[in-house]
Amino acid sequence: SDGARSRLALSPAPAGLGLPAPRFAGYAAYRGVATLPAGISSIGLPPDTIRQIWGQGTRAGLYPLTGSRVYWYTCFNSGEGDAGPRSAEGRRREALSGVAGWAWGGGDAIAA
Repeated sequence: SDGARSRLALSPAPAGLGLPAPRFAGYAAYRGVATLPAGISSIGLPPDTIRQIWGQGTRAGLYPLTGSRVYWYTCFNSGEGDAGPRSAEGRRREALSGVAGWAWGGGDAIAA
């Protein structure tokens, strides 16, 4: 594994970073960058606006990168060890299901 659970991160200093083992925070997230050919205004996002929406058990947001690209995320309550879907399409469906019916443009960005 890499990142917070890597051998380097968990190995004692000086050879490693000596970081404590990560603790599960109670949520998982999906993140992506969408290209919107009609521009970010097509999802109602002004170029100088960061949009964050908090719902029951789900948080989501949009951050404009360029006039046609937007970073999106959805973060949701999850059990420790829940693997979620393996395929990219399955993960996209799960991300979309968490924001279904929200009128904010995020679903369009996730679907792009």
